[in-house]
Amino acid sequence: MIEVRLTKPFIEYEEETMDMNKRIQMYTVEYECPIYGVVYYQNVSACDFEEARWHIHSVQPDAIIRAVSLLPADITEGYTDKPHPLS
Repeated sequence: MIEVRLTKPFIEYEEETMDMNKRIQMYTVEYECPIYGVVYYQNVSACDFEEARWHIHSVQPDAIIRAVSLLPADITEGYTDKPHPLS
């Protein structure tokens, strides 16, 4: 038999998730490809440093994360981490 326990009421969790979306910021993640030793930099949108790292590890599971930096708001204004449609 599988037992499921909720630690918070669903409505409270839903409100917390909505607040989290407001705190999304831009991070630059520096990571290294372990096979070729090439260092890459990628800008990602995330709520915190761990989520920024997770974005890279979800695409490159073997990548070695070297640094995660928070980008200032004035630099990231109008920027999205989606690729340009013509590229």
